[in-house]
Amino acid sequence: MKRWSAISGSAFAFVIAMGIVNLFADTTYEGAASINGPFMATLGAGAATISIVAGLGEFLGYALRSVAGYVSDKTGRYWLVTFVGYAINLLAVPALVLAGSWLRAELLILAERIGRALRKPTLVPALLALVALIAARIAFPLPARLEEGRTRRRSASGARTACTRSRRPASRRVS
Repeated sequence: MKRWSAISGSAFAFVIAMGIVNLFADTTYEGAASINGPFMATLGAGAATISIVAGLGEFLGYALRSVAGYVSDKTGRYWLVTFVGYAINLLAVPALVLAGSWLRAELLILAERIGRALRKPTLVPALLALVALIAARIAFPLPARLEEGRTRRRSASGARTACTRSRRPASRRVS
């Protein structure tokens, strides 16, 4: 039984770790998103350009979520799609510091939104698949163990019944 608790403990630790990773990814995204407009303005972008980039980024972020979800469902590669999304965010957000022009900054902002679109719809199914795997490893042997225990109780109660029947007085025996 220690083996199952070790597996479920490591799975729980992984789920917590993914939650922390997601927290930091969202923190960097929110921090970068709050200054995207002023940052692009300092690089020379006009108000119309900033608005179009922000709108296009939001559109890509939501439109590609369904595509990422569909692809990960059909291929079953939830973790691959999730980690590609995290990798894009990991590279795009810090690279904004190195963007020397508003065109590069625009591409990095759009890349960040695409990364978020990839990782958001696939993280929950990936975690649910992990939890289902762990639950299956714990839950499927459980009925067998319960059945085994019930069989032991039945055989023990059957033996007790046989012993008590043989000890009954002859006047109480049923023929």
